[in-house]
Amino acid sequence: MYSCLTANVNRLRMTVYICFAWFGDRVFISPLPLVEKLKEVVKNLTIKCVQLTEQSKKFSAKVDGQQIQISRLTDKVMEQSNTIDRLQEKASDLRRLERHLGKEQVQLIVERSKALEQAERANKRPKRAFEMSR
Repeated sequence: MYSCLTANVNRLRMTVYICFAWFGDRVFISPLPLVEKLKEVVKNLTIKCVQLTEQSKKFSAKVDGQQIQISRLTDKVMEQSNTIDRLQEKASDLRRLERHLGKEQVQLIVERSKALEQAERANKRPKRAFEMSR
């Protein structure tokens, strides 16, 4: 006679079939169905482990890329902060000059300086062919 019992193994969350056979007064338990089921579970767990390892590698690469980007952006913010500090110091210097010389006098000096710079740039610029013929 040949029979199977069904047992629910909670820890593995699977149903295990234990088969046994009666031969007279002796009972032979066959572990083959259990071994086959365990083989399947181990195979599935191995596949899942490999998938999770690959996913972990992808996440690690993504995190590394984001850390590089964060570092680059942090450097950029620090540069901008330094620029802001220098500009604030220049603005303070300009206010000091305006208090000492007067706002109109400082504005006149700035406008003259801009005009001189523009004239210098125009003189340094190469003449175009149509400008030289005039």
